[in-house]
Amino acid sequence: MKTLKALCLIALFTVTFFTANAAIEPVNSPDDLQSQLSEIIMKSEAFNNLKESTTLKVRFMISSDSQVIILGTSSEEYDASLKSLLNYKQLDVTPEMHGKVYVLPVRLEKA
Repeated sequence: MKTLKALCLIALFTVTFFTANAAIEPVNSPDDLQSQLSEIIMKSEAFNNLKESTTLKVRFMISSDSQVIILGTSSEEYDASLKSLLNYKQLDVTPEMHGKVYVLPVRLEKA
């Protein structure tokens, strides 16, 4: 009986350990999300005076209200600008997209 209890306890700890340490992998953004966000960025005048062209990655998620929440960017220089530009913008998304983490590659061109 002690062996059975010990095996059950070990199985419980193993399952708990693996589910607690499961990493949530970001998903590459679908084309429709990419086009909606790029349209918002292109309409903005925030990046008209760039010193040089750059490429960065934006990590974001979609809230249950279909709003963009920027989690971070790969560039500290443009992090605040992109957050102020994109945070809480309403997008046309499906309910399956809510709560997932996406990665959007953004290329900012020098004018």
